Amino acid sequence: MQRRDIFKCFSVGALALMLNKSKFIAQTQESSIPKSYQNIKKIIKPKALKEGDTVGIISAATPAYTPEEILKIEQVLTYFNLKPYYPKYFFSRNNSINQRIEEKASDFNELFANDEIKAIFSIRGGYGSMHILDKIDYKLVEKNPKILIGYSDITALLISIFQKTGLITFHGPMLLSKFTNYSVEVFRGVLFGNSEGLILTNPNARSGIRDVYPIRTLKNGIAQGRLIGGNLSLITAMLGTDFDIKTDGRILFLEDTGEEPYSIDRMLATLALAHKFDNLSGFIWGKCNECNQKGAPPIWDFSIEQSLDYYFRNRTYPSFSGLMIGHTDEQLTLPIGINAEIDASKGSIKFLENAVE
Repeated sequence: MQRRDIFKCFSVGALALMLNKSKFIAQTQESSIPKSYQNIKKIIKPKALKEGDTVGIISAATPAYTPEEILKIEQVLTYFNLKPYYPKYFFSRNNSINQRIEEKASDFNELFANDEIKAIFSIRGGYGSMHILDKIDYKLVEKNPKILIGYSDITALLISIFQKTGLITFHGPMLLSKFTNYSVEVFRGVLFGNSEGLILTNPNARSGIRDVYPIRTLKNGIAQGRLIGGNLSLITAMLGTDFDIKTDGRILFLEDTGEEPYSIDRMLATLALAHKFDNLSGFIWGKCNECNQKGAPPIWDFSIEQSLDYYFRNRTYPSFSGLMIGHTDEQLTLPIGINAEIDASKGSIKFLENAVE
């Protein structure tokens, strides 16, 4: 994967003019959103990563601590020239659910409290992140901002941290992810550098006459707003809690894996009934791996894309599906909380500001 396949190049002068215009548009649009829609604390950006930094390793969902898993974890950190730090209970095999949850929460708070740690990387998803949402010291997080990245079950942490503290979090690869060239390029560009003006699209690859990573436009248009989203199952599970996702005025992105079409439709219906789609600025659906009909006869005889058409094609805002988000080998890193612009006809996201300081 060449950088030109991911990052669109502009002349310096044209880029500067375009970015200034984008900032004005984003600020104007956000100021036009009613205060009841904004529901946002002051935005906090973590420090950019540098080679040699120490990274905290968090196991908030399904644990991973076998020698094979640790080798994979440290291969990633070696590649980026980062040093691992394992919190007190990372290798614990406590069989008590009460104590296991307390240990995970303790590790999470420990990593944010440690000034030597510059970022917190999740090892994997699975299940269990929601257990610690009410045990996180959010004031501690707000006073000690740092990069927090993951996806899948980690969605619960990413959204809760952003909404409770204003800290930008990152939906992207975990330490047991595959880290393809495409994923590495975006990951490095977002976390290590200045990503303002960055335009992200799917990899440019073909199989015969067809795109390997096709984008499907649901509703044409260009829109700006703050990015919010993650795993559909987790977002649906948090409805009605203190950690319920706030979507008004935002660009919402959703992804999932291993769910049948009827299950995806049911969760989309739940979010629709909760009015989470009513006041969006834009919508993105990621590629859904292993989301095929498994039963016979089928419970629901419509595809996921047909469901997406039903929920989004007649909305007033732009929307598209197929972006490499979440459970995909080729995977984007998306900062939750930054101002961005989407182009539904191109299937692209443009960052209107830097995600890190």
